[in-house]
Amino acid sequence: MRPELYRNKSSLKKLKQPPKNMCLDLNSLKSNESIDPIEKLEDDIRHELSVIQLHNQSIEYLTNQSRQ
Repeated sequence: MRPELYRNKSSLKKLKQPPKNMCLDLNSLKSNESIDPIEKLEDDIRHELSVIQLHNQSIEYLTNQSRQ
């Protein structure tokens, strides 16, 4: 990977905090906009994991059926 993709500690210190009086109206956001990309990725991973687990169960069931 390229080094410029990694943030160093000095760049993290430069990040500023939002103003304390800043507020966000959640009702004004659309549902698509309120979903964090990381949350979406986690949901996709959970979904893929459940599909894999179902496939594994099917394989185990069929394997047991063939042994009988």
